[in-house]
Amino acid sequence: MVCEDQKSWRRYGVEFGGAMALYTICVPVTVMISERYEPEGGAALAVAMIPVIPTMLAFWAFMRQFWRVDELQRRVVSEAVVVAAAVVGFGSFALGWVAAVAGWEMETGALLWVLPALIMVWGVAMFFVKRRYS
Repeated sequence: MVCEDQKSWRRYGVEFGGAMALYTICVPVTVMISERYEPEGGAALAVAMIPVIPTMLAFWAFMRQFWRVDELQRRVVSEAVVVAAAVVGFGSFALGWVAAVAGWEMETGALLWVLPALIMVWGVAMFFVKRRYS
């Protein structure tokens, strides 16, 4: 029999995975619309927000799971988020200084990688933080 904890993580996988599947569809659709129609003003803003909607759904799935878990798991998740924020924050800070000193021209598109990097590093940090409490 599957325990409640496994059910909640399975539910999270479905919710988060669905949001990410929607995101993988929205990104090429956004690029296609942007390149084909070259929207301006409010239309450009609306098109740019298309991939943001599934990321908000993914965040909502994360928060729902956070509220479902026990206190120890919340502590592990919180600590991993702090580690991920520090790693990505210091990494982007260092990259900014390297770019400034080296005279690199960076596109604003590079900023699109900050949130996915934060999420990825959070997942890796979860692995190591969980080991401390095992």
